Amino acid sequence: MNQRLKWVMVVFGMFYMSTQVYAQNREPLLPNTDSLKRAMAKQKAANKELAANMQFQYFVIKAANQTFGYNVYADGNLSLHQPTIPGIAGTIGFADTASAGRVARFAISKIKTGEIPPTITLQELKQLKVKVP
Repeated sequence: MNQRLKWVMVVFGMFYMSTQVYAQNREPLLPNTDSLKRAMAKQKAANKELAANMQFQYFVIKAANQTFGYNVYADGNLSLHQPTIPGIAGTIGFADTASAGRVARFAISKIKTGEIPPTITLQELKQLKVKVP
């Protein structure tokens, strides 16, 4: 057999073997949604347990363009720095200190339920009567 034909056969054989090995792999590439949901629920429960033993406080802070934001502290350590309104695009702060305080308290309540990071939706902002530009 000539050298070129041997080389083609080796390359073809390697390709064939690699496809067979891959075809025999029956494990999914990504975990199924049930296992992800269980893992997320387990993490949320662990977060809730940790948060139950922490003391939280917040401070309204001055932000850019005469707006406001807030800082949340857990056991005296800065845990969340939010100089803008969460849940909306851009870098716009709160129009008043009362709105920033309401959202900071709401964020703390979410942390206490195990939601880390505490995501806040546009609908929740509206329920908190935050003026959204």
